[in-house]
Amino acid sequence: MIADCRSQRWGSEGCDRERHNRVTDQLRRRVERRLIALAADGVAVVRTTSTHDMYVDDATVEVLQYDDGRGIQIRICSTATPEQLLHGLEAAEDVVDEPTRLGDWKNTAVGRWRGLSLRT
Repeated sequence: MIADCRSQRWGSEGCDRERHNRVTDQLRRRVERRLIALAADGVAVVRTTSTHDMYVDDATVEVLQYDDGRGIQIRICSTATPEQLLHGLEAAEDVVDEPTRLGDWKNTAVGRWRGLSLRT
């Protein structure tokens, strides 16, 4: 009888790639749950396609507060890894709970706003 050493080593956890995919899927689900919870709290979630669409280049998550009906908005970069987004959203939740951390108000053509860029 020939025993396959690899199957004994990996067991029920699968190979390295399977474990990586499983962890990535878990992180994606956690990110989605946090976004749903933020939206339920009245925070607008905007998914951008690249870091260049963010107000600050290379930001993974931005928290903005507008001084009109738009209220608080979270912008996330969809090209960031689930792990980066999860860390950014954890920090963003703290900022949403304490909006004074957003800094000074700015008056621009799009309205009065203040915000914070999070890079992870």
